[in-house]
Amino acid sequence: ETLEALGFVVVRNLLAGEDVAALREYFKEDRNHSKYGSASIIAPNRRHHFKLDPFDERQVARRLEALGLQRPEHVDASECEAPGCSWSASDGFIPQIMPPHSSLVEIASIFVHPQAAAQFLHPDTTYKKGDVRFVSVFIALQNITEEMGPLRLVPRSHRCQTLTEDGESMAMPLPLSAGSAVLMDSRTIHGGGNHTGNLSRGVFYFTWAEPASEGAKHLQTGATYALRKSLWGRTQVPLAAESHEDATSARPPAWTSTDKYLDVRVYDLYATLLRRIALWIPPCRRSSRTKSELLTCADKLIRRWSR
Repeated sequence: ETLEALGFVVVRNLLAGEDVAALREYFKEDRNHSKYGSASIIAPNRRHHFKLDPFDERQVARRLEALGLQRPEHVDASECEAPGCSWSASDGFIPQIMPPHSSLVEIASIFVHPQAAAQFLHPDTTYKKGDVRFVSVFIALQNITEEMGPLRLVPRSHRCQTLTEDGESMAMPLPLSAGSAVLMDSRTIHGGGNHTGNLSRGVFYFTWAEPASEGAKHLQTGATYALRKSLWGRTQVPLAAESHEDATSARPPAWTSTDKYLDVRVYDLYATLLRRIALWIPPCRRSSRTKSELLTCADKLIRRWSR
């Protein structure tokens, strides 16, 4: 109910301390993450956004198993019954609030390093009638303090994606303890803060898309879709164990890359055209001193025009 009303909710101790420590150490050991593939992010300087693969990375799979989102290897597919496997019904908080047959459309991690500038406030998706709902889950991989520039959110902005001039004052910073999480409707206006601390701020996150229904048949536009290409069509919850084929043909199909391209890529082309126009209009030219400020201004105009 809080998620529906405010557009976000904080869940304490979603992931156990040993799982948090294992993930952070895993990411630290392979800092370049060259095999994962990076994803776009606002204010990219001193921010690292990389995609993950639960079928190839055991450390990631174990954490999704702990959350009730991926079937453990010792649980055979034949033991699963619709709408979900019995092991996840009571073992994980997320599957209890996630609609049956939802699919993960993002599985990734973000690290924000000291001296990173604040992001401008933005929603991740632009909701239109006929779109399914997206919910993102950001899990802190260490204690996140005020000086580390925690996530800022504008309450109830998922219902009206319009900010007034004092929009920054409406944003709530959300410091978190390690293992705690923010569940956020992807339409909620938010942004990372200015990092003035000494320790990199890391989060492990995923986004689920509800299944298509009679009144909502399309994926939302504007999302980064931080999901490796090989995973599209394979991420319906619960995910199959690494060593098993997913023998759940009775379930509705997961969202695929074809769905993404049909629903999203046309918008991307439209946004690219709008950006080129926005870069040359007087308001952005007058108010921007650097290329970064110019692009930020253009992106804000695109979101305004796209509504």
